[in-house]
Amino acid sequence: FAMSAEDLGALQNKIKRDPDSYEDEFSMQYRHFESSLELTKLKPQSASKEFSLLVMFCCHLAPFFTKLTADLPQKLMSLLEEHSNVIPSRVRRDICSGLILMRNRGLLDPVDLLPLFFRLFRCPDKALRTQLFQHIVNDVSALNKKQKNNKVNSVLQNFMFRMVNDANVIAARFSLKAITTLYRRNVWTDAKTANVVAAACFSKHPQLLVRTLRFFLGADDLDDNEMDSDEERHQVEMVTVAKDAFNIHHKNTAPSQKKLRNYKRAMSRVKRNEGKESGNRPVQTSTAIQLLHDPQSFSEKLFNKLKSSNESFEIKLMMMDLISRCIGTHELMVLNFYPFLQKYISPHQREITKVLAALVQASHSLVPPDCLHPIVVTLAHKFVSDRCSNEAMAIGLNTIREVCSRQALVMTEDLLRDLAQYKSTKEKGVASAARSLISLFRELCPALLHKKDRGKGHEIDKEIKDYGSVPVQDNVAGLELLVEPVSYTHLRAHETPEHLVCRLLLEKKKKQKKSTTMWVCSMSSSSKINT
Repeated sequence: FAMSAEDLGALQNKIKRDPDSYEDEFSMQYRHFESSLELTKLKPQSASKEFSLLVMFCCHLAPFFTKLTADLPQKLMSLLEEHSNVIPSRVRRDICSGLILMRNRGLLDPVDLLPLFFRLFRCPDKALRTQLFQHIVNDVSALNKKQKNNKVNSVLQNFMFRMVNDANVIAARFSLKAITTLYRRNVWTDAKTANVVAAACFSKHPQLLVRTLRFFLGADDLDDNEMDSDEERHQVEMVTVAKDAFNIHHKNTAPSQKKLRNYKRAMSRVKRNEGKESGNRPVQTSTAIQLLHDPQSFSEKLFNKLKSSNESFEIKLMMMDLISRCIGTHELMVLNFYPFLQKYISPHQREITKVLAALVQASHSLVPPDCLHPIVVTLAHKFVSDRCSNEAMAIGLNTIREVCSRQALVMTEDLLRDLAQYKSTKEKGVASAARSLISLFRELCPALLHKKDRGKGHEIDKEIKDYGSVPVQDNVAGLELLVEPVSYTHLRAHETPEHLVCRLLLEKKKKQKKSTTMWVCSMSSSSKINT
């Protein structure tokens, strides 16, 4: 029964051309495969290359003999389930390639195959994990390309979400990577996916924590966009080089026409790929923060983990950034977060601009001014003084302005007037930062400024609203249009979808009423003529 790789490949090509004539030869090789499978089950660690060739041979020809190979996928899957850690890596990858081939031909259900592939992430084989990851992402994306396959998605999501909490770190990391990639590809963008990824922030493994933080902060999107831009640049260079290589001239000779056709074909291929990419735009993963079910509890738990964390300072910065974004997006109240940031506010602190960015993101109108006022005073003392550098002074003034634009009650009259004096300094960056702070309070509360800094036409009676006050509308926008007579064309131009439906129903009713009246009049006139 044994055949060499060349002979088996030649037989495979002949069977593909005429399956009915070579059915006996395929049956003989399939029986040989079954006997080799039984021997492999007895000694899985000694699986040979000949067995791999038989597996690929049967998987390639399975679509032509569906009845004979009906149990082939189940046999291969059971072999991987029982002996995946013992089988040689090359044979294991060939078996997975055969299963992927049958899945692409429609001979396998993804609900049966993909859970097995997720469990194979536990195998210590990097090449196998890369192969399985690419197939899982591409297969799930293809299933949801035309419309969402909710039945398959629910089964796969439940299994993948369990794999995120797997004891094996590598399997959990690849499962989380698959979920985040599918979210970025606009396949699984629901709130359930975002909350499962958020739960991975509290994992004991730093690898899962970093990937989750990068997902919510949108760092993965930046890396992928850079990769996409590199690919597009490579395509443009390829077309340019192809055009130069073809050396197209305006000649009617046959070689020149052939070169021109090849060039046009390459250009159309590039445009077709660009159209596919534009139709499937990636989703910004930073918007997943808005889908969290309980952002208050999530922020508090993550902040408690940050306080007791022994990770590197870069990971702590990412945790600060995520907490501040949650606070700013949902207007949360995590009051202990601001004194924690105050410890890092110093001109000589490493990555101080990221710390100040987290402070600005966590500031909003519902934060009590008593929590933010000490930080503003610290910024003024440590950044805005004559002993500080010009860059530090500009950064400090800009940070104070951004915090005051979100919560203006943190500023006092004395502090504001002291900071406003830096408008006349010779350094342009510091002077422009001080002027921007003055411009902000000209709109919010001019009374806090010096009289010479208030500007012309200022409202001296304008004050900052008290903490917790809610603006109440005393009129309705556009109410004056109902008092004055308005043309029919103006109303048609500003009507809402609800008004459009009402207008169409009224016009339909008027037409029906008019047609009924005309019918009655015609009937009455005909009766008079008859009489």
